[in-house]
Amino acid sequence: MEWPIHIVAAGGYVFDRKGNILLVKTHNRGWDCTGGQIEEGEDLEYG
Repeated sequence: MEWPIHIVAAGGYVFDRKGNILLVKTHNRGWDCTGGQIEEGEDLEYG
């Protein structure tokens, strides 16, 4: 498998009105902000 030249990804923090933050628990990195990346063949606008 050949690695991509460019990876399109985004991440962000989500807070509610009380100041609570949304975190995602991942297998490799533990607690992290929400985010993701576009996989090969996915449309940038619709994922």
